[in-house]
Amino acid sequence: MKKNLLIPALVLLSALNFYSCKKDGSNSTGSSAVSELTASQWKFQNYQYLKDGTWIADDLDPNDPNNFTINFNSDNTFSDHSFLDGSTITGTWHFSSNNTVITTTGGDLDMVPATYTVTILNATTLQLTNLTYPHDSGQRINFTH
Repeated sequence: MKKNLLIPALVLLSALNFYSCKKDGSNSTGSSAVSELTASQWKFQNYQYLKDGTWIADDLDPNDPNNFTINFNSDNTFSDHSFLDGSTITGTWHFSSNNTVITTTGGDLDMVPATYTVTILNATTLQLTNLTYPHDSGQRINFTH
């Protein structure tokens, strides 16, 4: 009898473990999205542009002086540090739509004032999509920690 109960119990525990694990590449939502976004500095990787329905990477050299880092702070400010001239530009940000949309104000050419869809946000990757940049062509900005 004990043997008959052991197998269903193991199956149940395995199922609970499987469904409770967070999958890699998933997006954080709610308060965890704020924690992920503000946890540390994000390093620019590349831009992607939407052309004829396909995202095309603008592959810059990772050591290109036009690269930048950005810090999103818990007080809803951000700072954008340019490698080109060492300048720092500041602005504000806020989440909406259950933390799936981020709006920035201030900033400059690196992080233009806009509303972005948070396409990916997890412990290692941030991808923001601006569908109105320029002339409705669409732009994605990819960051890593």
